[in-house]
Amino acid sequence: MLGRLKTSEIHSALILTAAVVATLIITRAVFVFAMVGVTRLTKSPVARHATFGREAAIMAWAGARGPISGLAAFSIPLVTLVGDPFPNRDLILAVSFLVIVITLILAETLGPMARMLKIPVDDDTAEIARVQGMLAKAALIRLDTALEEFTQAGTPLSPEDAETLRRDREKQLLRSSSAQESAQESVPPVTAELEMSQMLNLAVSMVHAEQEELIRLRDSDGLPDSIARPLLRELDSREQALVRQIR
Repeated sequence: MLGRLKTSEIHSALILTAAVVATLIITRAVFVFAMVGVTRLTKSPVARHATFGREAAIMAWAGARGPISGLAAFSIPLVTLVGDPFPNRDLILAVSFLVIVITLILAETLGPMARMLKIPVDDDTAEIARVQGMLAKAALIRLDTALEEFTQAGTPLSPEDAETLRRDREKQLLRSSSAQESAQESVPPVTAELEMSQMLNLAVSMVHAEQEELIRLRDSDGLPDSIARPLLRELDSREQALVRQIR
């Protein structure tokens, strides 16, 4: 590709490559800083804490180009409609290839740059614990509502069964408040102890309450998907385990 270029074209390719790389970096930086700036203006509790400055600089620098850019360049036809060689095709291919190589090399500098800017390592433990505490509260509210409905319908749950359902969520709430245990710690399922269909259906309803609260936090409060997705998967697994027992 580069070998097919004339000496003057190689010089032009180097100049164009530098211009394209600079344009890409500047354009991405303007977009990222504008996006983060607008995000900081929102009233969402999570979005208000969106990082700016050093973190935005890292996002702006992470703009590597890959195979898609190369494929776009190679899609240029060999000849024009009249059969003449497509003008400057080799030059365009060479510039695209050089831009890809340079941006991929620059991507390897993200680690050293982050260390130089002293970017803190993300630790979502506290946020996950906070969210799990809110989910536990939603489940306990749903439990209290259902227990009252059962009593009014003349089919109350025994105190022992109600306590079995309540205990797990209260433990989660306590962990969220104290933050003394890891938020990643698995909670022993209490559903294995449940035998009554009414109890299992209520447990499913509590999981639904947690799912609704988590989706609300994601859609309304801007909870990051990196936190919401694992928690949703955990809730889905818990729901499926309960449904299998009901069946």
